[in-house]
Amino acid sequence: MADNDRLSQIPTLWTVVRQAHGDETTAAKSAQQEMIDRYGGAIQRYLLGAFRDKAAADDAYQEFALRFFQGKYQSVDPERGRFRNFLKTILYRLVVEHYRGKKRSKSAQMHSDFPEPQVIDESESDKQFQQSWQDELLKRAWDALEATEQETGRPVFTVMRTRVESPELNSSDLARRLAEKLDKPVTSANLRVMVHRARDEFAKLLFDEVANTLDQPTRADIEEELSDLGLLEYCRPALERLDSEG
Repeated sequence: MADNDRLSQIPTLWTVVRQAHGDETTAAKSAQQEMIDRYGGAIQRYLLGAFRDKAAADDAYQEFALRFFQGKYQSVDPERGRFRNFLKTILYRLVVEHYRGKKRSKSAQMHSDFPEPQVIDESESDKQFQQSWQDELLKRAWDALEATEQETGRPVFTVMRTRVESPELNSSDLARRLAEKLDKPVTSANLRVMVHRARDEFAKLLFDEVANTLDQPTRADIEEELSDLGLLEYCRPALERLDSEG
């Protein structure tokens, strides 16, 4: 399958954003909820890190969700089609706006026992958001890997998780650990094949998660995004497969 054919089959979040700000009320509401459900965790983690105050972070998250559901972000576009830049720009502005509002509030000044939100400069904000975004993409890939195991019966999640959680184990010990978890014999030869398949599946799922956040991405776009996020090494197998299919 050619690169463009393979990539064209991956739905993107920009499609969801456009639907969320469309004219069809039912479709728009569904798209809005999908976006919040998928990346609300990353948004909340970023805001909590930015404010270091759960109440302020919750307030800002509710404000973001309200504005998004009201369709107030339809004119915002990220650089080079990156969905994370769309969110980063909005959230940073919310942090600054919320912080300035608190400083102007006389009631906030009177209640000095409560911590005032700590605004961060934009470069620090970029770092915090990128870490939150990376964590969310990895979490989604792990969740998808677990779902694949449940749907297919192939122990890709169990194998990958066991390998990651026990890096100190040699092949024989890892094979025994997996045999206990899977309740079936696992030889060293079996193990190599199982680990290879699990890593390959994880790479494919993470690759798709990243591709999903770009607008009409090419292979080069996805590789650049993976590199920027520090995820390139995870996805080498998926990139190599895409090259071989191209």
